[in-house]
Amino acid sequence: MAEELPNPPPPGAPGPAPEPRLVLEGLPPARPLWVRVAKWGAFAAVATALLAAAGAVGLWLHFSRGLPSIPSIDEYRPPVVSEVVSADGQLAGEFFVERRKVVPYERIPRRLIQAFVASEDQTFFEHRGI
Repeated sequence: MAEELPNPPPPGAPGPAPEPRLVLEGLPPARPLWVRVAKWGAFAAVATALLAAAGAVGLWLHFSRGLPSIPSIDEYRPPVVSEVVSADGQLAGEFFVERRKVVPYERIPRRLIQAFVASEDQTFFEHRGI
């Protein structure tokens, strides 16, 4: 005996009723797992960044305590030598705490500049700074 196939519903007729789902009244449906993981991951990333920034500020405050301030070049006044000159223009004497003479860069011998640079930073003239 042949089985009979059910007749298809007529066009426009509603399909089979969906299975009832358990929905708790007043609560939104549960989000997919990947959405929850993404939210917690974003929260963890922001929290980690904030903790790292707070730690960096704390370290900077701790280690910068007691350091002298860095004056600008406009405020720098090196002690200079006071020279006493006689009436005929001869140098009669000098008064100083530190004997410093301000010399323009052009008057400094090239070998002296090279010696200072060689002792500090051999690539000083090649790189652009820090």
